[in-house]
Amino acid sequence: MKLNNEMQRLLVSSPVTRELTPELVSIAERGFQVVGDCYLLASLFEREINVSRRDFKDATGYECFINSLHIEDYDETFPLPQAIQFIHRIFQVWNKFTSLVLVAALSADELCVVVKFHVKRDGESWLSADLEGYIDATMLMNSTEDVKGAISSVAGPSKSKK
Repeated sequence: MKLNNEMQRLLVSSPVTRELTPELVSIAERGFQVVGDCYLLASLFEREINVSRRDFKDATGYECFINSLHIEDYDETFPLPQAIQFIHRIFQVWNKFTSLVLVAALSADELCVVVKFHVKRDGESWLSADLEGYIDATMLMNSTEDVKGAISSVAGPSKSKK
């Protein structure tokens, strides 16, 4: 897990949420659809009809365009904890689907919490390696990592329940 100082500050002060919203559970449980060289969340891919892979310079850009959610659309009260829970659930589904590494990019500001997913590829990245260069709270996490354990190590043991 990589995060900038602003994300660490938000995680420490963020409340714990008990359950992932049913809508986010449904998105995760629908799983992934392979389209060419891209891995797309099936429920989100069905919504997008005006773009295709050829509109992007690489697979990572296309995946991040499709595999992008504003978590506050699903939980206005606790979007950051919901985002963490959602990443955890997506990684569980992903790790049953393939052994490729999935990257979650999480960003938050005063108005929104956005999660994007893409496959880890050599030579492609959604975010810069220097997360401190971002004004917004920013975090990267891989599907090979223990989400709840990593968050607990940053935010304290009470943040990783359920």
